[in-house]
Amino acid sequence: MRYVSERDDNFFSSHSCEFYWPEHNATVSVYEYFFIKYGFELNRPHDRLVYFDGATDNYDMTDASNLFPMELTRVSID
Repeated sequence: MRYVSERDDNFFSSHSCEFYWPEHNATVSVYEYFFIKYGFELNRPHDRLVYFDGATDNYDMTDASNLFPMELTRVSID
């Protein structure tokens, strides 16, 4: 997975994280992946995708409208 900077800060949104999807032989963003695979758009695609610290400190920012199924991805580095 690769992070494409949208701003100067460390902001991980579904548009800024990309990965290679071998099934489609293309590099896609997390946003595009869920649209292609599940057929729906994320409600708040520019919100933070990953919270490292204090994820539950602000309950207004974490609700069911912006959560989606967790995917398991095997990443190998050669």
